[in-house]
Amino acid sequence: MQKKCVLIILDGWGIGRHDFSNPIYIAKPKVVEHIKNTYSAAALQASGIAVGLPWEEEGSSEVGHLTIGAGKVLYQHYPRISMAVRSQEFYKNEVLLQATKKTKDNQSTLHYVGLLSDENSHASFEHLMALMELAKREGVKKVNLHLFSDGSSKKPQALKGLLERVDNLIKEKGVGRVATICGRYYGMDQDGHWDRTKRAYQTLMAREATNTSFEAVLSDLYSQSRGEDLLPPYVFGPEAGPIRDGDAVVFFNFREDSIRQLASSFLLPNFDKFERKIFADLFVATFTDYSDQFSAPVAFEQEGADNPLGKVLADAGKTQMLIAETEKYAHVTYFFNGYRDEQFEGQFPVLIPSNNISRHENSPEMKAEEIGNRVVQAIEDQSYDFILANFANPDVVAHSGNFDATVKAIEAVDEQLEKIVKACEAVDMPLLITSDHGNAEAVLDPMTGEKQTKHDANPVPIYAVGSIFEGGGFQDKKPAVLGILSDVAPTVLELMGLEKPKEMTGKSLVHVLRGI
Repeated sequence: MQKKCVLIILDGWGIGRHDFSNPIYIAKPKVVEHIKNTYSAAALQASGIAVGLPWEEEGSSEVGHLTIGAGKVLYQHYPRISMAVRSQEFYKNEVLLQATKKTKDNQSTLHYVGLLSDENSHASFEHLMALMELAKREGVKKVNLHLFSDGSSKKPQALKGLLERVDNLIKEKGVGRVATICGRYYGMDQDGHWDRTKRAYQTLMAREATNTSFEAVLSDLYSQSRGEDLLPPYVFGPEAGPIRDGDAVVFFNFREDSIRQLASSFLLPNFDKFERKIFADLFVATFTDYSDQFSAPVAFEQEGADNPLGKVLADAGKTQMLIAETEKYAHVTYFFNGYRDEQFEGQFPVLIPSNNISRHENSPEMKAEEIGNRVVQAIEDQSYDFILANFANPDVVAHSGNFDATVKAIEAVDEQLEKIVKACEAVDMPLLITSDHGNAEAVLDPMTGEKQTKHDANPVPIYAVGSIFEGGGFQDKKPAVLGILSDVAPTVLELMGLEKPKEMTGKSLVHVLRGI
């Protein structure tokens, strides 16, 4: 078996419809047809639970590269916590149980702080339900909910329905009350508007007490046609009480960035953005790891890639070139290496500076030629055992919604792929070409003709080039879906004659791609 391998990631290159909506189909890339006719092609799932995301959610460059490098599915926060709820592991979580024990021992209040939403992007109502069930099971007597209204729901007056669900939840569990509420504009600012964060903090400390009801709050909100995210702070009655020493606080947003400012007012020792109370005995926990500057216990630590492909190759003494332009450089280094900033021994990252322009559709070729030339040179010199290269063009240009520019981006990448394929053929070096998620294959809505600028849940191709893949089959116009992104790393390892580590759960596709 071969000892060297090249892996090309065509960022945002998915498998789409064979019609006018698909720039890849319109471009008819020559090298893809050459590979299909000569070697082997198949498709991989790159979205939803196949890459650890919520069911049917489109993939991303970050998650795609992480999964490719890890060789296993790393479940992202929302599905991982949801699965913990359904498996009952949630109710055994040591950090969450510390919070309930604290309040029982002190006969104090347990505070749950987070976004009230049905969108599952920053927080989940299902997780709030589980927290209330946990409080009930553990016999906590006093639970205060501090909620942020969302404003991003597609449903009209979503907050009204959500508050009704919360009220029913409280009645069902027999514990808890809504103590405060304000819009995410205040509670979840992430742009350094500390005056907004200050108002949310003061609300949690009951410094803006307002004797009112849900009905009055909603009536005032909707009568002014104000967005639900702009809801001003309310404290529901004096009995709500502030957060006090001896209490426990759990921030239940799972997305880190939007809650970080407010959490820092409780967790940063040297916080100086506004005056705050210094607590002597307050337990504060977060659902996920909001910042490496916080020392608070984390209920659900990010699942890591302990033995990613880069490490396996390094441990085997293999040299590696990781190349991309600025737009995707972090993806072939930090994410591919499993959230690791430092390179493994024998890794040589190559950064090609992206064009200093705001609209890449004006230069859709981007830095494809520079990357292609460096890859070809490395193949011809056989100076590395493993080469990883990312072509950013399909994804970056497709985000503009400019169809013609996306076609040109595809053509620019195809030109470089042709050179790389020929270079690999000349030295019989195995080459795998795949993608991290879909985007460039669906720039127009096939029903309306309108621009589509977001990622999609389409599968992505995997093309295999090399003498061992000749006549591999799968000549269909739309290759069969035979695996997922976590299968790529085991495939690379088999091509290089290396054993797959136990940490990788993906399966090698070599035999499948060879048609045997």
